[in-house]
Order: sequence, then structure tokens, then C-alpha cells
Amino acid sequence: MGNLSILTRRYIWLIETIQRAGKISLKDINLKWNKDAYLFDEPASDIPKRTFHRHKMDIFNLFGIEIKCDRCDNTYFIDYENSDVKTTFTKKILYSLNLDLSLRNNIEKLAHIIFENTPGGMEFLSSFIHALIYQNILDIQYCDYNSTDIKNYKFHTYGLKQSTQRWYAIGFTEGKSETIILALDRILDIQKNNDCFKRNKKVNIRKLFDEIVGINLDDEFDCEEVIIRIYGRQRAYLESLPLHKSQKIIFCGKDYSDYSLKLRPEYEFHRAILGMGEDAEVISPVWVRNNMKRITTEMLARYS
Repeated sequence: MGNLSILTRRYIWLIETIQRAGKISLKDINLKWNKDAYLFDEPASDIPKRTFHRHKMDIFNLFGIEIKCDRCDNTYFIDYENSDVKTTFTKKILYSLNLDLSLRNNIEKLAHIIFENTPGGMEFLSSFIHALIYQNILDIQYCDYNSTDIKNYKFHTYGLKQSTQRWYAIGFTEGKSETIILALDRILDIQKNNDCFKRNKKVNIRKLFDEIVGINLDDEFDCEEVIIRIYGRQRAYLESLPLHKSQKIIFCGKDYSDYSLKLRPEYEFHRAILGMGEDAEVISPVWVRNNMKRITTEMLARYS
């Protein structure tokens, strides 16, 4: 196991230990460290104070997590107000690495953990993150889902988004203003170009997706209020994981609840409603309701 891997495992262990304790002294950190040293193929021994403070600095630089000391009792804690530990991307990285650390030397326990299958393309994620930071142009060979033609892009990376178990890169190509979204599992090859692009600071990637469900940007649809009716226990699922950030409850009855959403009702919205089966109904606008009726009629015909 390489030195970088050992250090990364140490960082994750340290973050997790302080998170669990809330506040903890260096003495107690060392007690726990000596107990878990086998996870790192290391003999039990205290962490030198200088090494501990270097780890703190590295954790901040790598993960944006700030570990502070309360001088009143010399205990250490995570400063959540100035840390990125609760952002989605950081959480996913930490959860993945912490799971890896927890299962170390317990490989047989993997038989008891069921993971979802995800498409390929994860090997390209670091290239896009690097391009986001340093604004490198990426030479990409790409094959779309609906075609066998190979496309070549000189890609300017502006963002990354995860949707339905896939990762997507959002950006532009030289000389074109149209937003391009690439599924990482459809990339055939990627090479870092020696040239860099200048980021357009007026482009707000988050705003691009404010009015949609999922990843599909379709300008043919206007943003409008959509009212959906959800029946039975499906309501609890929808309220714990809203379909869209604009979702508001406007009526709550014994058997159903009505929700208002402000969005573009395009393909992925329709698919999300259909995914709730008979527990979901579009109330308005009429054209969306009629469209859902057409789709369900065609579905019924396939089973007739």
C-alpha cells in the first residue's frame, strides 16, 4: 500500500473519530489510534503532535474540513460552519473512503453488503475534476446513446452532475455557446490538452438545472406551475426526497396530498411521475395531464 493511500486512510480515520466524539482531546485520539493501528499495517504508537497538526492542514486542503481546537479544554472539533463536510460531493467521497477503511481486513463482510450496479466512466471523474480546477481543455472521443458515430470534442469543463446513478460532465466546446452534457460512461477516450480555456464567469451551472428534473436540458419547454396528486404511503417518500426543490404541499387530505412544483415538465419529469405508478396523478396543466394519459394508454395497449 503506497504512502498516499496510507495518509488518505489516516485522514478519513481522523475525520470519523472527531465526528463521532463531537469534541475529543489528542490524548483520547491516541488511545483510539493505538487500538485501530492494525487498519494501517502500523505498530501501536502515539501520533506525534507535529504530524497531527500536519494531518489537520492536509484534511482542510483536501476535503475543505476544518478541525479546530477549543483552548478552554484542549479538545478538537470539526468547525462545520467553515467546512464542506455537509456538501453532497464531499459527503459521497467521505462515505466511500470510510466504507473502504471500515471493511479493511474484513473482506468477508462484503458478502453482506449489496451495492447497486453503476455504469462505467468513473475512471474519468478525476480528469474532469482536474480540468475544473485548472481549466485544461480535454480532448474527448464520445459515442452517444442513440448513435454509433464517434464525436470528437475539445471540451471546456464547467461542472459535474450525478443523476440516476450516472455521472455527467457539463461544459462547452470551442467557438460554440450551446451547453454540452456528456455521460461519463459513453466516453471512449480522454486526453488532457496542453491548452487552457478562460472560464466565462457569467455561466452559472447550478442555474442551468434549476427548472428541471434530472439532466436533460430541453429549451422547448417553458417553466410553469405543475400540480401533482400523490396517494397513500408514496407521500412520505416524496416528502423525504422531493421531486424538485420548488416542491410545496398545497393540500393534505386523508387519502392524498397535492403538491405544486415550478419547473419545465419535460421527459425526465414524466418518467419520474410514471415511476410512482398508480400513486401519482398530474392535475394541471391540462396539456401535461393529457400527455400522461396518452403515455399510460399506450402502455396499457402493450399489455393488452
